[in-house]
Order: sequence, then C-alpha cells, then structure tokens
Amino acid sequence: MKQDNPPAQKCSVCGYALQPLHPEAPGQWQRCSRKLCGHIQREPIATDSSDSPLFTDVAPAPAANSLWGKIRGSFENKTQSASKDRELWERLYLPETPGKLLELGAGDPSAILNLTRLGWQQIEAWHLCPQAPQEWQEKGVSLKSGEPDLSSYPAESFDAVVLRWALEQSPEPLTLLKNAWRLLKPSGRFVLIAWNSNSLGCELFAAQWLPFTIAPHRRLYSPGSLRQSLALAKVQRKFALFTSFAGQLPQSQPPQPETETEALRQKALKQLEQDPLCGEALVLVADKAQTDD
Repeated sequence: MKQDNPPAQKCSVCGYALQPLHPEAPGQWQRCSRKLCGHIQREPIATDSSDSPLFTDVAPAPAANSLWGKIRGSFENKTQSASKDRELWERLYLPETPGKLLELGAGDPSAILNLTRLGWQQIEAWHLCPQAPQEWQEKGVSLKSGEPDLSSYPAESFDAVVLRWALEQSPEPLTLLKNAWRLLKPSGRFVLIAWNSNSLGCELFAAQWLPFTIAPHRRLYSPGSLRQSLALAKVQRKFALFTSFAGQLPQSQPPQPETETEALRQKALKQLEQDPLCGEALVLVADKAQTDD
C-alpha cells in the first residue's frame, strides 16, 4: 500500500519548503529552499539555557569618530571596514544625543555600561539569560531578566529601542518587531543586531558555528529573511541593513585557539571587502519619521 509522504515543513518567513541543514548540529536545523530568503529555523527544544555558551565581544579594532553618516555610507557603498564600525558598535549605533532607551539582549551586556558613560542614563535593559542580571549587577549594569511584555508599554515611550541577539530566541518575532517599532517616539531610533546565517562563520564552522549550539535559539536570519520579516511586521520605514565583524568575529563551539584570532580577523576583513554581507552580525538601523504610525 502506497504511503503518503509527510507534508514538507515551511519557512516561517516566506512559506517555501525547508531543507535539512547540518544534521550533526544540536537540534534539527533546516534552511529555507528559497535562495533569496535563506532563513534557518528549528523546532523549539526544551533545554537548560544555563548550559548555553556565553559569547562575548572581541578585542577592539581601530575606532572611528562618526555615526549615522558612516552607517549610511557603509550601506550605500556596499563595503565596510573595522575602522569605520568599531565605535558605532560600542554605542550600539545609537544617536549621539542621549534619551530614554529600551534594550532587550543576550550575550555580553557590557555595552550598556558604556552607554551610561555616554550620557544614556534612562535605560531599561532586559537580558534573556536568567543568570546575567546577577552576574553583571556587581559590574554596575542594572538588568532585568526575561523577555518583557512589550504590548503592555504605552506607545511612543522610548527615544531608542535596541534588540540585540534577541530576535533569534523570541517565540513571536514578528510581534516583537511590531511592538519595538510601536514603542518608538517620532524621530526615535530602532536598532536590531542579529546573527547572520550568510556569514563567514557559518561557512567556516558548519555545524560547530556558535549560534547553532546556543540552546534557546529558534531561528537565524539572513539579510533576505530579515528584510522580509520587517515587511511582514509592517516596519516599512527606510532603513540601513549591513553586516559587521567589528564586535563579533566568527566563533565555533568548542572555541578556536586564541592564537588563531588575529589570522581569523584578517581573513574576515578581507572576505568582507569581497562580500559585504558576510559579517557575523546583521545590523539594522531605522529612524522613525514624524508621520509614522
């Protein structure tokens, strides 16, 4: 008797069929078969997030001294270097004029401490790892634990909203994007930093690429799938979308030897000149206009 094949699983972003990816990686990762999308996702797996590796920022590259012009220039010129990007990374691509900030993140939250030195005193910071608030309290970083219910916040409550390595873990990413945009005041800035599934690290390390081994991760975005997600969330404001190695070099689990870090940095920067979308971090920056809903 002929058996019916089970229906193919669909990409949560564009609806195309998913294909198996790195069966030896933790969890059942699949990639969208539509090349322009390239979204990577898996079914949520109940695991202890305290066992997940904590990725940290890398040693500084040469600093720059500009902000939005450099971001826009990098986006329009399709090229970028560490010398342009490091200072921007350290201030999370936020405006030079401080205001009220909402930040939802994972990984190393030390950028929050740096922002307070730059004048950002009204910061509500949430960290997705339960252990992080206790660990960083001693270092002067005030954090809340978990993912807040952003729908309960009044509209236009913040001058800036930053989602940093958070979209990958959210059970409802489109809702998170919609609410983050809703909370912005007119002329406010939205910044999103996410792992890039089209990155050099994903190519180099395959199943050992660090984001595959972080237990709470549900999905990994490509430039194409992130653009589509913004459209689905109705964040239709023009934005700059580019990739960066400034704060995050390719990482594997287990980690590569420290002696290889500089060679890896040089390889990454050279590769970025050839392919501007191969950086580990996807960075999206959008300023909300006075007329946005």
